[in-house]
Amino acid sequence: MSIALETVGLRQGIDSIAYGRMLSDHAHALALRLVRAMSGDDHAVIRKDAHGRPYVVSGTGAISGAESESRTWAVSISHADGLIACAVHRGGRVGIDVESVRRPTAGVLRHCFSPRQRGELRDPISSDHSVVMDDVEADTEMLAERTTMLWTLKEAYGKFTGLGLADCAAIRACDPLFCKRRGLAVKQSRHVMNGRRYWCSVVFPNTKENGNEQVE
Repeated sequence: MSIALETVGLRQGIDSIAYGRMLSDHAHALALRLVRAMSGDDHAVIRKDAHGRPYVVSGTGAISGAESESRTWAVSISHADGLIACAVHRGGRVGIDVESVRRPTAGVLRHCFSPRQRGELRDPISSDHSVVMDDVEADTEMLAERTTMLWTLKEAYGKFTGLGLADCAAIRACDPLFCKRRGLAVKQSRHVMNGRRYWCSVVFPNTKENGNEQVE
């Protein structure tokens, strides 16, 4: 499984629709380069299904007109203000999401996070750290970081299943342990680009070959 990240210009007043289209086009091009590099198929293409989910079509199928989704290669695409990302996986589905760090809305917390998760996110002390965060601003930043990290995982899981956020119960329960129990691997990384902080999450089948993932 390989991941590619690439910075693009920040929106900075550009019309949101035009900017979103530009991000989508750049992400599609990045994903296509990665698909062709990994598969060795210089004529492979990426199409979208009726729900907007991208999928790979082999060069043979694209040239002959007998297009069908590749059973070998899977692709997922994401973008945020200033950053595009894609993941390509051989032998199973993949889902990726990237977001800039920000505090969630009350509606997102209520509908997409379980009561346990909401409680843990409100706790400024991570179980993996011993530092007491007694500064309000620091607490707010930690909350934004931890929530964005988990939110990208939920989005990536929704892309992996192909159901998006429609499976409310699964999205609400989704966390690293939830994925592990379903035989899924999770790759999460934090990036600082364009002077902004981002979290990226990838979900894919957990096999012994997944120790070879690459990030570009």
